[in-house]
Parts: sequence; C-alpha cells; structure tokens
Amino acid sequence: MSNFLNLACKYTDLLSARPNLLLLVVSYPIGGRFGRNLVYLFGMGEKKCPHCGAWSKWNQHIQDTCEHCGEKLGGADLAYHEKRLAQEKANRENWIFYIKETDGEFVQLVKKVGNFFYTLYIAIITFLAWLIAVLPG
Repeated sequence: MSNFLNLACKYTDLLSARPNLLLLVVSYPIGGRFGRNLVYLFGMGEKKCPHCGAWSKWNQHIQDTCEHCGEKLGGADLAYHEKRLAQEKANRENWIFYIKETDGEFVQLVKKVGNFFYTLYIAIITFLAWLIAVLPG
C-alpha cells in the first residue's frame, strides 16, 4: 500500500491542477514481490489547447474549440483531417468516370456504363486473385 501512496504523491501536483483526471496505479509482482508499477492517467474530457496551453473541455471532436482562446483544439490532427478531405475530393473529381453537373445526358450515360464495367472487371480480377490464393491451401 505504501508503494501506491508513493506513486500517488508523485502525481499530486498534476492531480491538484486538473481535478478531472483519474489516476490508476497497477502493481504486478516480479520475483514474488511487487516491483513494477504501471501508472495510467485518464483525462475525463479535457485537452490541452495547442495555441494557448490551457486545459479545455473536450468532447473527442476535432472541431471542438478552446474555452479560453476560442481556437480549434484539433491542432495538427485538424490540419491533417482537412488536408485529407481536400485530397479525397480532388481524387474523386479526377476519376475518369466522375459525373459532373455540366456533363450532358449522353456523357453521363457513358460514364455510368463505364463505371459499371470497371466495377465488374475489378470484381472478376479480385475473384481470380482469391481463387489463386485459396487453391494451393
């Protein structure tokens, strides 16, 4: 028990600064006595703002904003997410069978038929690859 109290004292300053933090200490035996301690800190809905450094309530969403400065709490994750969404949109629009609003009815029909045959081709190739993988086993 004293081992637990020693570890709890190490984290007293952290726990006093953030009352919504849960500390879990797990001890497991090494050679018949408790020698190793695993310390888990669970934040209960808070995140440190990358802009001002203050702790704010966080609902696990990238778009959540800081209570102190009003900036997004996502930081690098938010930038990566926005960049990835832009890349996905660009890839979708660069697809050969992407139907634009400006396409005529005939072009839309040709793109739909092309997309259907492309999907059918990929399905056949996937089936053949699966068949080749299963047969030797």
